[in-house]
Amino acid sequence: MCWLKGSVPGTSSNKCRVSGAEGSVGSVQKRPLLNGKPLFVAGWLDQSFWPDGIYTAPTDEGLKSDLTAILAYGYNGVRVHQKVNPERWYYWADKLG
Repeated sequence: MCWLKGSVPGTSSNKCRVSGAEGSVGSVQKRPLLNGKPLFVAGWLDQSFWPDGIYTAPTDEGLKSDLTAILAYGYNGVRVHQKVNPERWYYWADKLG
């Protein structure tokens, strides 16, 4: 999901790329909409800590398993804490949805 800075909720509809497809983002009564349907945003704070590599994931499978677990817990968003993840992380995030 993308948030557009400076937009006022409920006053306009904005377009953004969502998981590789064109989507529309808007709001009604200060609730976010994704493709016209209300979206409850439940996010996970990812601090990207790995015991055996500190801030570097040991393998691609490790990155994928973190994102799979986030989805299994029912979250639909991730906030990355003070770090830019490697491109592999964004690949898996986009691939898994």
